[in-house]
Amino acid sequence: SDWSYVGVVSADWAAVQAPVGRALESWGVASGGGIFSQGQEIARLPFGYGDGSIIGILLELEDRPDGLRSASVYVDGRRYDDVFTHLPAVVYPAVSNMRAPGSYRIDVTPPGPP
Repeated sequence: SDWSYVGVVSADWAAVQAPVGRALESWGVASGGGIFSQGQEIARLPFGYGDGSIIGILLELEDRPDGLRSASVYVDGRRYDDVFTHLPAVVYPAVSNMRAPGSYRIDVTPPGPP
């Protein structure tokens, strides 16, 4: 699809009319490379993703020494560390497709060693 968003949402997310990351209680990466946190674009990847891409989200929800719960993002094998921070203790995978039909597969298998 030409406008996909992949990310996570909290249990309090209820904005089904807005893409993941562009609404409160959601965090997402857009196919154009934009990184969105609770309605705000907070960063941009050097490139986006498209048909056949593999997007991964590595969650660190246990309290770290710095007190942050975070998520790193993989796009076609490239890792971007701590793209999202200050996440709630529980999040759920979510995708949005805003313009064209699309299909997604969610796989919760942890990645292999780096």
